[in-house]
Amino acid sequence: MKTSWRSVWAFAVACRFLHAGIARADVAPADSALDAHMRALSDSTDAWFGITAAPVDTAGLDSALAAGLARPLGARRAGARRTRLSWSPALGFNRADGGQLGLNLRIPSPLPGSLTGRAQYTTGAQDVLGEGAWAYSWSVRPLHSRLGLRVAGGRWTEPLERDRYDAFFATLGAVMFGSDSYHYLRRDGWRSTLRLGTDRTSASLGWRDQLESSLPYTTRWNVFGNTPDPRDNRSVTQGRIRELAPIVTLPVPGTRFRAQIAHWISDPKLGSDRFYRRSRANIVGDVSLGSHFALVPKLSYGRLRGEALPQESFSFGGTGDLRTIESHIWNSTGRLFVRNDLVLVDDLPTLFHLRLPAWLPLQGSVYGAAGASWGRDPWTGEAVSSRRDWPKPEEWLFEAGGGLGWRPGIPDPLMTLRFEYSVPVGPGSRSPAFTISFQRPLELPREP
Repeated sequence: MKTSWRSVWAFAVACRFLHAGIARADVAPADSALDAHMRALSDSTDAWFGITAAPVDTAGLDSALAAGLARPLGARRAGARRTRLSWSPALGFNRADGGQLGLNLRIPSPLPGSLTGRAQYTTGAQDVLGEGAWAYSWSVRPLHSRLGLRVAGGRWTEPLERDRYDAFFATLGAVMFGSDSYHYLRRDGWRSTLRLGTDRTSASLGWRDQLESSLPYTTRWNVFGNTPDPRDNRSVTQGRIRELAPIVTLPVPGTRFRAQIAHWISDPKLGSDRFYRRSRANIVGDVSLGSHFALVPKLSYGRLRGEALPQESFSFGGTGDLRTIESHIWNSTGRLFVRNDLVLVDDLPTLFHLRLPAWLPLQGSVYGAAGASWGRDPWTGEAVSSRRDWPKPEEWLFEAGGGLGWRPGIPDPLMTLRFEYSVPVGPGSRSPAFTISFQRPLELPREP
């Protein structure tokens, strides 16, 4: 009976995060061979999923649009904006909290914007998590964009990895197989974000005032009874952090590349207990090589100056960069990674006349990658950051590989399930690796 309850709860968690993943999907214009191919794959999705994936029938929507324009949302009575409380499950799981059981709330309010809340009980730590948040956005017509403000206060469990965390897959792996490569910490306080932008260009300014503290390792169980990996939760440097974070995302002029530049500032002059400067830059794009191939370069650079806090360091290894290094084993104050994918944009079953079902569109690719991690590891050395902003020649590592990509259509229409075999290039004790991962092409890190 105990195992059955865990299986049902695990299925509920997976459904909850699957729905969140679908809601997050955003689609950019098809302006390259790779983009055009990803959009064309919707035909096979329609064929397999049928009416659930078919385009919306817009008959009759014109009259609804006319009625909406005649009486815009702002014309409603202030007291009639939010008339009832709505809720949904808030479920999660990690080895620090155990199960996170609770509710998301949308709270009636006469104020403009939305007022939301969340409350969760953790079965492992036997603690209470939650937040209250207010968000509102304004149209900035001269810039063809929107200005949004979000303010939230509460208690959160969050990963130490600030640059590449996906809650859906981390939770699913932890619940089903015990494989969660992330470590977690507690943050208590409040944070806010002011963001101006569109879906491709944005500028945001974040501020947070939070007490950061370590969490114990509390939960070992998983649905299939595997030995958890890893079997600990790393400690962090405790203290109150007051941090300013400007982030800019913009297209590179004259190319099909996009760049994101982020900088985090913590300083005693701001009332913070710690001093550091954390910088990160990412560039991704694609270059069409005729009508059948696309070159997809990616570059990521990170640098931490000041105090080398564990929760601010850069991890290295795994599906996010060099796959012949175990995920999150290396942590340091400097990180640089470059990867080039050569993608065959044609659908392999169609190209080679393979009799495969419509729900199995496959895409082939090969890649080469190089990366380096340098500076002090906060967990194994003294908390002193390196003064070097670039790796030494002997710190570079190389690998190459190839594989297949399958776009299942869930949880994101552009999400690709990649099966890749990677081999190390050059001297060293690394071994070849076979990896399975979900990725979105041309994706930049999500803004906090």
